[in-house]
Amino acid sequence: MADKPSPNVPVNHVIVLFGAMGDLSARKLLPGFYHLAEVGLMPDDFRIVGTSRRSVSDDDFKSHAHDSIARFGRNKPEGAGWDDFVGRLSYVASAADDMSALASAAEDAVSDLGSDTGILHYLSIPPVAMPGIVSALGSAGLAGKVSAAG
Repeated sequence: MADKPSPNVPVNHVIVLFGAMGDLSARKLLPGFYHLAEVGLMPDDFRIVGTSRRSVSDDDFKSHAHDSIARFGRNKPEGAGWDDFVGRLSYVASAADDMSALASAAEDAVSDLGSDTGILHYLSIPPVAMPGIVSALGSAGLAGKVSAAG
């Protein structure tokens, strides 16, 4: 019989972080996710797919995450913990009128982690933008298998 997972550690997840290049992400979310990973409270396996309207590369997003965590985080982004965390980050630009690249990136991440993987959409965006994003999630086929936060 398989060991039961700890009640403190969620099942494997893909976290789609809307507004990933914004201020809330830099000051709170990226440092918070890194801290949770460092103390063992992130899923055993997870991916963070950052997205915003801004077109930047994966490497630029990873550099942004490093700088944000170094400036605002409790734990410095270094060593094996950082290497593991940064390897789980990716980025794709998206807009409410075209989420095809984001849908593909999220599905690829889920495929990497397995069929029992959850998807969490964290909307770190202005409230006025939320209805359009929520509708676009449905149109892109990413609704119905998601958790929402924001």
